[in-house]
Order: sequence, then structure tokens, then C-alpha cells
Amino acid sequence: MTDDSELVFAPLGGLGEIGMNCALYGYGPANARQWLMVDLGVAFAGEDLPGVDLIMPDLSFIEKAKKNLVGIVITHAHEDHIGALAELWPDLGAPVYMTRFAAGLAEARRGVLRGVSVALHLHVATGIGGVLLAGGQPVTGAHGSAGEFGHMPLAGGSDPCRCGSAGCWELDAGARGLLRAAGLGEQGDRMVQATLVIAAAADDPGCARALARVAGALGRGIGALVNAQDPEVVGLSGLAAEVYQAAPDAVRTAYLAALMRFRRPQPPALLPSTLGDLGTLTGASELVFDAFLTP
Repeated sequence: MTDDSELVFAPLGGLGEIGMNCALYGYGPANARQWLMVDLGVAFAGEDLPGVDLIMPDLSFIEKAKKNLVGIVITHAHEDHIGALAELWPDLGAPVYMTRFAAGLAEARRGVLRGVSVALHLHVATGIGGVLLAGGQPVTGAHGSAGEFGHMPLAGGSDPCRCGSAGCWELDAGARGLLRAAGLGEQGDRMVQATLVIAAAADDPGCARALARVAGALGRGIGALVNAQDPEVVGLSGLAAEVYQAAPDAVRTAYLAALMRFRRPQPPALLPSTLGDLGTLTGASELVFDAFLTP
């Protein structure tokens, strides 16, 4: 029996032209090939196309095989790499993977943070990452590693963290914190397990207590970051949005209690991602951080 699997490359845009970057990488036999899409951008029309502003890739090929599309990777947040995502993703439905900076820029340009001059975007998954956006641009820090909010002692914990610090926020407010509070192990996909805990909270007292504990830790941490960063609004994605939507009162009570007194009359709004239907926006930098530091 022979293995007829092969690796194929199918550019849908961005090859021999400027913009509209979109490429498919496929592996497997021709009748059961799985695909990974890299970027989903736009091109800007020239004078030869009067009345046309943007050009998007033709996805008719992969739409017919979308059950075999395992994911979409966004390399960075320029419009020629990400500009068509919000418009075309509903026709695909695959998980989207991008860095926290790209996720923040996506929200600033296409989502809930659009038009906000200073915004804080938080993405909670296995860990917690985020970005401060000023004028729609990320504040990346001197070495490009700003936004590691999950490794700040924001919730009052003291447990050692794999990063070498102690009391890191993500140990209490990330997927790890939710699973620990529910008395569950960390085997398998922690995000899937954490989502199941949230879903079970309505009927399971143990899961309800775990959700309330993590909601409080999330709110306290957000309040501390607002005190330090002074954003107009706070955008929430990933598990942060799920926890807030499942336990809004617990998050908001802890958030307001952590704010400095002068901020409480008009606190920055907490806004779940409007791009949440794009799937889990998994920060690639967080995954690298996990792989590097976790034995």
C-alpha cells in the first residue's frame, strides 16, 4: 500500500502582485487533503478600477473544502494580510491564530476598539496577554515584549509560576486558574476544558464557585491595569470574554473595587470582542512562551 500524501502550495492572492496576501498549504492525498490558510488580506484598487476601493481573494476553491480547513494563521496586522478577515471569515468558520498585537490591532481596526484613541486589549487563554493601543497602534516596548500582563502579580496570589516569578495573574485568572479552582488537572486542551467548566457553572456548584473565583481575579487584575494604563475602554477576547459574559456581576464588582476612587464614577467600559465569532484568537507569542518555559 503506497502513501499518496503530498504537500501542496496554492496561492489565492499576493503572488506577483502587491497586497491581497492569502495562501493555502495542503497536505494529504488529493481526496482527503487538509489545508492551512496563511493570511487573508485585501489589495487596494488602482485607477484602472474606478469606483472600486478594495479587492479581496476569491475563496471559492477552499469554501468547497472548508471542512478540511484546519485554521487560518495571520502573520501580522497590515491590511494586506488581515483586511479581508472580518468580511470573509463567516464563509469559512475555521479557527484563527494570531499574535496578541495582531489581535489588538484587529479589534482597533475592525472590532470593538475601532475609533478609540487609547485602548487596552486583553486576551485570556492558557495564559494572559494583551496590548495597549494608542492611536490604533500597539505599544510594544523596548524589546517587543510588552503586554505580558499575565506575569504581573495583579490578583494577590503567591504561587510560583513557570516564568520564574511568583503570584502571576494568569495562575488565578487564566485557563490554568479556572481548572485549578475547579479541582481539575491540566491534561489535554486546557482551553476546551476551561470552556466546559464555564458551561457547567449553571448546574454544577463546584464549577460555579470556580467561575466566581476566576471572575473576581479577572476583575481585580483589569482594575489594576486600568489604574496603571489609563485606557478609555478595555477590550476582552478569548476566555476573558467568556468569563465576563458568564459572570458579569462578579467581574464588574471586583473591577470597580480595584479602581482608584476618582475612576469609579465613569470607569472604562469592559467590552467583549466583536470579532469573537472569528474563533479562538490564540496569541502565537503566548504559545511560544508556553513551549519555551513549560517543561
